Amino acid sequence: MKPKLAVVVTHPIQHFAPIYQRLARNGRIEVVVLFLTDAGSRTYYDKQFGQSFAWDIDLLSGYRHQFLRPGLDRVPKGFFNADVPEIGKILDAENPDAVLVYGYSRRLNWRVRSWVRSRRKRLLYCSDSVLHRKRATWRLWLKTALLPTFFRGVDVCLAAGDCNAEYFRHYGVPADRIHRCPLPVDVQRLRHAGGAALPALREQQRAELQLRPAHFVVLLCGKLYGIKRPQDLVAAVVRLREQGLPAVGLFVGSGVLLEDLKSQAAASACPEAFRFTGFVNQSALPAYFAAADALAIPSSEDAHPLVATEAAVYGLPLVVSDQVGCLGPNDVARAGENALVHPCGDVAALAARLRELLETPTLRQSMGAASRRIAETQDISVAAQAIEAAVLYQIKLNYGR
Repeated sequence: MKPKLAVVVTHPIQHFAPIYQRLARNGRIEVVVLFLTDAGSRTYYDKQFGQSFAWDIDLLSGYRHQFLRPGLDRVPKGFFNADVPEIGKILDAENPDAVLVYGYSRRLNWRVRSWVRSRRKRLLYCSDSVLHRKRATWRLWLKTALLPTFFRGVDVCLAAGDCNAEYFRHYGVPADRIHRCPLPVDVQRLRHAGGAALPALREQQRAELQLRPAHFVVLLCGKLYGIKRPQDLVAAVVRLREQGLPAVGLFVGSGVLLEDLKSQAAASACPEAFRFTGFVNQSALPAYFAAADALAIPSSEDAHPLVATEAAVYGLPLVVSDQVGCLGPNDVARAGENALVHPCGDVAALAARLRELLETPTLRQSMGAASRRIAETQDISVAAQAIEAAVLYQIKLNYGR
């Protein structure tokens, strides 16, 4: 019989569902996914996007799954709200050899941990947490008290990157329990999702956005709210325009700051230098990546932004703040290789990094090529292989087979 992995996760997530599909298709282990709710596979409200939507890609086919609390209008937040008291009975019925959970801040995941320990199964853990993420003092005290306890019951921590691995080590996870496993993207889907060759897709989308060939387009893609600091990119583009450079800020996404950003751009000396699309669903995103020349992530907190990996698939250089958690020599954003780094909140430095790319085509080309190479290490096939290897090794340790 194949080893069986149960995955316990809040809801269908556009970046994770393809891993489950790939694991099931590979057939090396049996997979069942236990979703807390079905939000995401149907329309639900996302507070940070500030609107209701449903992802327009297939999140559910190809693997066995069930919903524990279907029909909720949003993903439950808070320790006690994200809970299923009967999870032990559900796991007893499934009888997996190992369970994968995401994070520790839900009552549900502590129940899963207790079930795993009592049944002498194996527990895999995934998160994108990093140490430099700002937290209130009381939260840090609580984490210092709780995390080592939680992690003592974890057999494998799947580290998404360099900063994430450092986080696990800080909270007492032994090195032999930390296995690298990317937070992946579906590289092949992204490369072929536009329905046209990349140069043609780029030309078409730039024409629709009324962009000239000389324009240097800086993309900011995702949720537009406080910690993402999108206003810094608006200010940086204005600086570049004041220096006579043909920079354009392309903002793809929605959120509470969208109208403020539009007002900031309209009040500037160069309102024509900005494009705002609002929310864009998964199937339409490739065209905007193709239209861009670089990706900016000026965030003050961003543990492991998958938009960096998506941009890398399309060969975009990355300009990121020093607070971005996917920054590291073995991570997605590699300083000097495919990324330029600026101090968070320093608009002049952000503008200077963008100018460096704008004025140095050879640098853009070399960093773009590096991004494409790095993206291959972040594919769902790599993540699936890492999870399979961890499960098979742990089962061998547990049962000697």
